[in-house]
Amino acid sequence: MGIVRELIDVLGPRKDFRGPVLGNARLQKLGLQPARIVLSDLAVAGRRAQLRVRHGALPEAFVRDGVLVLPEALPSGLFDAVRAEADAKVADVAARHPRPSSSRAGFGERLPFDGGFDRFDGSTLNRFLALDDLPHASRAVRDPRLSSVAAMAAGFRTRAERFWLYETVQGDEARAPDLQKELHRDTFHSTIKLWLFLHDVRPEDGPFEYVRGSHRATPARLRWERARAVERCGRDARSHGGAFRIDVDELATLGLAAPIALPVRANTLVLADTRGFHRRGHAPTGAYRLALYASLRSWPFAPVPL
Repeated sequence: MGIVRELIDVLGPRKDFRGPVLGNARLQKLGLQPARIVLSDLAVAGRRAQLRVRHGALPEAFVRDGVLVLPEALPSGLFDAVRAEADAKVADVAARHPRPSSSRAGFGERLPFDGGFDRFDGSTLNRFLALDDLPHASRAVRDPRLSSVAAMAAGFRTRAERFWLYETVQGDEARAPDLQKELHRDTFHSTIKLWLFLHDVRPEDGPFEYVRGSHRATPARLRWERARAVERCGRDARSHGGAFRIDVDELATLGLAAPIALPVRANTLVLADTRGFHRRGHAPTGAYRLALYASLRSWPFAPVPL
């Protein structure tokens, strides 16, 4: 049964290299990782083609760069209502559940509370609040200008329950470094993260950083992925994770430029394919961001939109 499960995982979203199939160095040397990437790209292209009739074409900037920045994403009246109710919600939750701090390294577990949860990346706090009692935010995430581009990018129908009100509070890097500030890609297949920022994100606030074009499965990128997969088949259990990291100096060998930071004004949508290399920008302790957020991942080889 273990082998059967591993074979099933090969055709699923699993990204680590601990098992007897995905962790098999011989199979990885033969190109298992690049094969999964290419097949998943064919699948997402097919799903996007099916969705295009309803949602229109993907913006060329996203196809080219892997990241899209859309100012004035919501009508001004709706945006103002969303921001007002979000700010009130944040203040209410902070009064009932004061924001904790952490000095533990690594990725923390969920710390649930009524209506949401906290999670730490090192000392950086991520607070996620449900939209259940936020009618304007719930309306906003269904707005066609947002939902259509999200559906086309992800290659499946978006659902309102995938969205959260998301606070990011930068921690003290000296106490516990935030691994999200290291340049990385999330997994082997196309995955989408989006932020509709409710307040300005200034350069000093630690804006999202992205390597344009790094989402594409070029021959150089496939060779890099194969080499990294083979490395992860070693005995060291700590090496088996699937969110590969890369040094900035290594980008040029893949024909890529340095990451760009994306400071934005309020009411800007940032949507990124996080198979591309990205990171959280550095900022002083306490720097704060607030957004409507979603992480959109489909079954990578699904032939139809789910």
